[in-house]
Amino acid sequence: MIDSMGRLAVPLYHGTSSYFLAQIREHGLGGFRDSKLFDAEILANLAHALDNTRNSTEWWEFNDFIVRAMLEQRVSDGGFNFRYGYTYLTPSKSTAHRYATSNRLGSEFLTTIYQAYMALASINPVEAENIVPNSHCLRTIFQETHRPVILTLKNVAAGRLRTEQGNPIYEQLNQMISMRDSVSNIEPQVLWQQFNFELEGSIDWSHLDFSLLDD
Repeated sequence: MIDSMGRLAVPLYHGTSSYFLAQIREHGLGGFRDSKLFDAEILANLAHALDNTRNSTEWWEFNDFIVRAMLEQRVSDGGFNFRYGYTYLTPSKSTAHRYATSNRLGSEFLTTIYQAYMALASINPVEAENIVPNSHCLRTIFQETHRPVILTLKNVAAGRLRTEQGNPIYEQLNQMISMRDSVSNIEPQVLWQQFNFELEGSIDWSHLDFSLLDD
C-alpha cells in the first residue's frame, strides 16, 4: 500500500465544488481557508436562533445534533467525524462523488451554514438577515451556481496523511489491505468507502487532476 518512496500506492480523491478551484489553483489543496466563510460564530448564532421555539423548523429538528457536533468539533462514539478545518481525502471515488454532489457549496460545513440560514429565513427572515446580512460574502456564495468537482491525487506521501480522526494511518491501511485481499468479487473502491484520510499541509495544483460533475 506504501511504495518504496514512501508514497501511497493508491489514488486518493477529494470532493468539492467549482467555487474553490481558483483558490486551490493559487494556494494548493489545503493551502488556504477563508475564515470569513468558515465562520463557526455564524453557525453558532444560527443554531441559537433555530433552537428558540419561536423559530421551530423541521430542518432543525432533524439536524440539530449534527450542527452541535460540528460546533464542538466532535468525533462521535461511532467514529463519525465532525471535525472541520482540515482537508479530507478518500480512497473511494464514489465517496468523493457523493460528497461533492450532496454538498451544494463543496463543503459540508459551508453547506450546513447555508441550510441553517435558509431554514431560519423561511420562518424568521429578519433574524436570518441580522445574522448573515446581504453584504456578507456568504450571501454571494449562497446565490451563485456551483458545479460539483472531484480532485484526484496520486502518489501522496504517506507521512503527510492521518486517519480522519487524526491518528496514524498504518492500522487503517492494514484494514484496507485485508478487506481487499479477502473480498475478491468487490472493487476495492467500494470496500473502502468508509476509510478517509486527513491531509497535513497542502498539495500543489500541478499534482492534482480535476473533473467537473453534473449536478
